[in-house]
Parts: sequence; C-alpha cells; structure tokens
Amino acid sequence: MKDTVEFLYGKKLTDRINDLINLANEKLYIVCPFINEDEELNEMLNERADNGVNVILITRKNLAGYSRNIKLLMIRKLHSKVYLNEKGCIVGSENLTDSMNEECGIYIDSRNKVYQEILDYVIMLEFGFDYTR
Repeated sequence: MKDTVEFLYGKKLTDRINDLINLANEKLYIVCPFINEDEELNEMLNERADNGVNVILITRKNLAGYSRNIKLLMIRKLHSKVYLNEKGCIVGSENLTDSMNEECGIYIDSRNKVYQEILDYVIMLEFGFDYTR
C-alpha cells in the first residue's frame, strides 16, 4: 500500500486516530486546539511516553494532567488538527472532545511525500512559535 491516502469519517476516523496514538513507537504529535482532560486519553498518552515514544501535545490551553514525560505546548490561536506518528498522519477537523459534530479527515501514509510536509509543519509549530500566540 505505497503512498496510501484514505478519506475517513465517523467511527473509522476516531478508530484511526486511536490507532495512531496506540501504535506510535518513536514519535507522536497531537496538534489539536480542544482536548478533553479525559482519563482514558491521558493514560494512552502517558503509556506511549513511558514506553519511550516522544509525545508532543500542541493545544490552546494548559492541560496539567498530561505532564508526565509529555511535551506540552500552547498556541493561543491554534486551529489545526493533526495526529502524526512515524507510520502516518491524519489531517482533519476532529478535536479530541466529546462533540457530536460530523468530522472528517485524511489519512496519509509516511511513505507519501506530503507526509514530510506535514511533519515539517508540526515541527515548525513545536519550535517556531512562542507559547503566547
């Protein structure tokens, strides 16, 4: 499945985001302005970090519960939603909240050339912005 690109929505989107989190072995970027301080998500992220995954959470607000071995960055005007690990990424509309909105996203395999552009973008967010924007 070289250069896989897949349109996702509904349960398939939520499941694929969870897979990106749970299957990360090296790096995990979550770029999402709105994130519930949810115990299950907190455990998933902390478990990845405890297993040596470099977890970077970029959001709009301080999430004190996500501090153990997780790099937390705040960008006040963030609107992007990107979920990325070393195998692929999702760019879409879904926040990590309990919203009942209709959401969609595009999965892009890490072998696709666009993946590198998205990785460059999230690295730019990680290192290029100050925390007060």
